[in-house]
Amino acid sequence: MLIPLSAGLASVTMAIASSPGERMAAVSIPALVVTAVLLAVTVARLSRAAGPDRAAEAAARGLMATAIGALLGAVLASALPGAATVLTLALLTCVLVAAIAWRPRRKTGRRLRPGTAAYRRAIRTFERSARPRPDVAYTAASLGDVQSAIADAASAGRGVIAISTGHAAASLPDLSGLAVIRMRLDEPVTVDTAARTVRIPAGTAWGEVVQALAPTGLMAPHGSSPLVGAMGYLLRGGLSFYGRTSGVAANSIESIEIVTADGAQRIVDRAHDSQLFWALRGGGGGFGVVTAITVRLFPVTALITGTAFWKVEHAPDLLAAWSAWHREAPREAATAFRIMRLPRLPGIPSAIAGRTVVNVDGVIHARGLDDPDSRVADVAEDLLAPLRTVGAPLIDTWRPGSVLDVPWTHMDPALPLPTTADHQLIDHLDDAGQRAFLNIAVRPRSPLATVELRQLGGAFGEAPPDGGALDHLRGATSLFATGIAPTPARAERAERELDELRVSMAPWAAGYTSPNYAEDRRRPQRSFPTSIAQDVDAVRRRVDPGGLFAQDVSIGALQHRRESPVE
Repeated sequence: MLIPLSAGLASVTMAIASSPGERMAAVSIPALVVTAVLLAVTVARLSRAAGPDRAAEAAARGLMATAIGALLGAVLASALPGAATVLTLALLTCVLVAAIAWRPRRKTGRRLRPGTAAYRRAIRTFERSARPRPDVAYTAASLGDVQSAIADAASAGRGVIAISTGHAAASLPDLSGLAVIRMRLDEPVTVDTAARTVRIPAGTAWGEVVQALAPTGLMAPHGSSPLVGAMGYLLRGGLSFYGRTSGVAANSIESIEIVTADGAQRIVDRAHDSQLFWALRGGGGGFGVVTAITVRLFPVTALITGTAFWKVEHAPDLLAAWSAWHREAPREAATAFRIMRLPRLPGIPSAIAGRTVVNVDGVIHARGLDDPDSRVADVAEDLLAPLRTVGAPLIDTWRPGSVLDVPWTHMDPALPLPTTADHQLIDHLDDAGQRAFLNIAVRPRSPLATVELRQLGGAFGEAPPDGGALDHLRGATSLFATGIAPTPARAERAERELDELRVSMAPWAAGYTSPNYAEDRRRPQRSFPTSIAQDVDAVRRRVDPGGLFAQDVSIGALQHRRESPVE
């Protein structure tokens, strides 16, 4: 909130330094310049530190503060003597900061009906192709809000689904007859450095968690976008760039706070209802509304991160080199190989805008080694040297960085887009598999914006003795493809290509999907074997015998009821 003060003081400085007849001309241009710069800085900084909804609100407040502060400074400086300007502006700045910092209390926990602005805010999702239309909606800012919303929905005979940022909205079922609770608990992220844990309230995006952890030297296995909500990511397993050393993110959960169908809050962990704790970690949901999760942290002593782009004609040689490297890659390294089609938009470098390119990005990190900088540098050289030999990158940003860089490395969209997507877990690709992948991924005029192979293996493929229902991933890589679908015709084209990609990659498919990426209910999705799905179902029936949360179950967790690709 120092922004309006700085903008105002810039104007005051110019005013005092000039004569009355020159003040207006002298102040106006600097004030406008300062305003423009501060507007950009405010939006960037606030958006990076918050989730989609909170980013929008914070950015709006910052914009208002900056604009009003600068304009007040310009007007007052042109009308008042120097000393009076400083005094008046100081008083107005205090009032302005207080006014903008004040947040009116939202009416949370009450029933929101379709057709109202509050309802539209509550059901808004990050995936614009999703159109959720529940019978009613609620916004929960406290535990009491969650409990009253559950009670109200249950009394009306409506099933309940909870959402936060809405990144998984494409996987939601038909919400007719259901109630949606938009989770946005008004609680801080709490770090316990002595215990090496962080408590994350529901509705928190990973960007907020990373900001809170960065000064501590500890980190959580967070997602590749700072805007993704931590709750859904963790409960669905979680594929982190740190995951080849820490495993699926759900394995790092220490305790879960949940409100069940009876309205009671439970705190479950390995010692308290260990069956429910097991099922919650990757089991697919349908147990209640999770209000907070405590996650175990790990130290990060050094890292290298970045992204590099090449011309698409280098794709076969780059994929061969990357595939050969990642088969034997050390656990500290996690990367992704992508074919990308980038539009010509402001902010996209001209070297890659409007063309199909090959991209390799990722993170190499160290934990507590004697010489961590040297270690990550050696691993980065082993990865990048063969790739750079294939051809000179168009852009190459790989460099030593900090944990604050990692959420932005993968360049996930910062704005909601209408998309369609498909996903499979894939075993190692031989030469034929690489050709099958590229045959579609680099096809001219393809409607697919991104076709990605993300490196798994390492701890991702290992099941710890105290893990949850989804304690490891079955596959060497994760295949994820997306198409931008602004129109029905464009969506249909992308769907056809996604179907063709799935068929082409079938010989190398592991037969499973990761719940974090399984979106389409029309295609087979499977999180784990049938025996695990049945055990999870037994826990679900125990804690929710009336089926209040029966519709809030990930599609891959229900695969045993429809189609089983493999056992």
